[in-house]
Amino acid sequence: MNKPKPDTEEILKALKTLKTAGGVIELRLLHKNPKRTESGFFDEDHWEEMVQAAIKGNEKGTNVYFNLNPIKQELFDLCPNKTKDYAKTTVSDSDVIRRCWLLIDLDPDRPAGTAATEEQYRSAKKTVLEIHKFLAGLEWPAPVVAISGNGGHLLFKIDLPNDNESRDLVKAVLDVLDKRFGTGPISVDRSVFNAARITKLYGTVSTKGDHSEDAPWRLSRLVSVPEEIKTVTVEQLKALASEHRPVNMVQNATALNSSFIAGIGFDLDSFLKRLGIPYQKDRHEERDRYKLDHCPFNPEHGWGEAAIFRDDNSVLGFKCMHNSCADKHWRDVRELVDESKADYSETPLLFDEASTPEIPSDLLPGCVGEHVKAVARSTQTPTVMAFLMSLSAVATCTAKRFKVGPYPEGYTEPLNLWTATAMPPASRKTAVVQAVTGPLVEWERNEAERLALDIQSVNQQRQILEQRIKNLEKTAADTKDLSKRAEAIQEITSLNAEMPPEIIPPRLWTADVTPERLQGLLVDHGERLSVLSDEGGIFEVMAGLYSDGKANVDIFLQSHAGQAARIDRQGRTAHLDSPALSFGLTIQPAILSNMMTAGNKRFRNNGTL
Repeated sequence: MNKPKPDTEEILKALKTLKTAGGVIELRLLHKNPKRTESGFFDEDHWEEMVQAAIKGNEKGTNVYFNLNPIKQELFDLCPNKTKDYAKTTVSDSDVIRRCWLLIDLDPDRPAGTAATEEQYRSAKKTVLEIHKFLAGLEWPAPVVAISGNGGHLLFKIDLPNDNESRDLVKAVLDVLDKRFGTGPISVDRSVFNAARITKLYGTVSTKGDHSEDAPWRLSRLVSVPEEIKTVTVEQLKALASEHRPVNMVQNATALNSSFIAGIGFDLDSFLKRLGIPYQKDRHEERDRYKLDHCPFNPEHGWGEAAIFRDDNSVLGFKCMHNSCADKHWRDVRELVDESKADYSETPLLFDEASTPEIPSDLLPGCVGEHVKAVARSTQTPTVMAFLMSLSAVATCTAKRFKVGPYPEGYTEPLNLWTATAMPPASRKTAVVQAVTGPLVEWERNEAERLALDIQSVNQQRQILEQRIKNLEKTAADTKDLSKRAEAIQEITSLNAEMPPEIIPPRLWTADVTPERLQGLLVDHGERLSVLSDEGGIFEVMAGLYSDGKANVDIFLQSHAGQAARIDRQGRTAHLDSPALSFGLTIQPAILSNMMTAGNKRFRNNGTL
């Protein structure tokens, strides 16, 4: 069976289409030996030499890649207009000047290092067309369409700075597309979000695995280039990314994401011995990198494709380059080796033996602390009431945006918070609650006004499409012509894909809510909400005010701990991955007392107290 050969004209076509004139290009050849990387940097005057180096390596069975985004000119001096074997320095994210391309990579799920079968290859190309059609329905401009050899690529022109915000935006877009289209044997590669991502040099042959009739090598190439390559706007990217709901976002003062857990005091060398995987240590992007011989989660992910990182603040991280391991982080690696060890050696502190100090009025820093003092002074109320209500208001804003990790072992807590201040009647609780919630009310009102026209426009679009769908459903139901029915069903499917998501004015808090309504509010507003009130009516609701006296506290407790909730009842569905509910209450002491009486068992043995 004849093997395909690299095509000079196709390579030059790809370079002219995708590379900015005058820029530096890294040519990277990945040999079958995973420890052998060949790399060099070429300027525009020496594309011919670069093409010859690519073809020479490709004909020997090496896979050939190049960088999509423009890189710093000074890299050229590392290895100018030639390649160097066993290269130690390749393009990193910090070397990228700007993000100019969004790569959507469709690949069939298959064993690492193997070529796709013909059936897998056809499925990947079909999914490429489905995504192409979907994004066209969102009025995205036409992309460059390519065959990678084992799947398909869509390359959209973008114009973004190379910063964390752009990285997160691209990552969210890929996550949304994978959730929509990455079902079955084909997935959207979510690991290609980094700025320094290399991709197949189109015009060369994909040489993974052995060339066989069932899984042949194929020539990568551009199959469609629009006459004018237009840029996807930031607004279009953000609109699609808005469907993304990060479940486990972690941000702290050092701007860490969920891949990294603090490792201060942790003996990494001892851990690597227990892990038992050979590694080589080097320095990469201002972090110590421990390149593993293979991935801890899949041995087929070989040398250099997985690594453990430690930065100068002893923060630990893990990354595997394969899409199937995109959800694996340092905590997962740690749990493979070490079981968590809870320390219960300390003697518990009994509540009736504790003597707690007064909360200092200047404990909260900055504008929040000044606001607390001003509210207490203007309302002539104890500082503690404004203090605790302000903590709950801050928790309203920080919940699901941050987590806190007080220990190096990976233990974290969400920042939603429950506070209750017990004050007698006529102690100006309402005035304090109004003063503290004022900024939240103003933000909600401003957002509702800002989104009003968008909401009206989207509602009109949805009404028109829904009416059209109803008419087509009636046509499909009434007609006896199978071809007309099929056409109607196909158009209904297309219209559903075009249906814009409903825009709901954001809500931060409520004062009184039933469990059922709370489930819906959490679904609609990013799984986070607060109950802020100067009354204790919420406890009556939890005790069964609207459910024949049967306590209904599950969703409240699940949203305190961030526990996933799945509600599937007739006429009502709510799926929550990590809900976060905060409480900020100023209530009469009798309400708390009634919750704890011997005759009131509705809040006992379920965690509420």
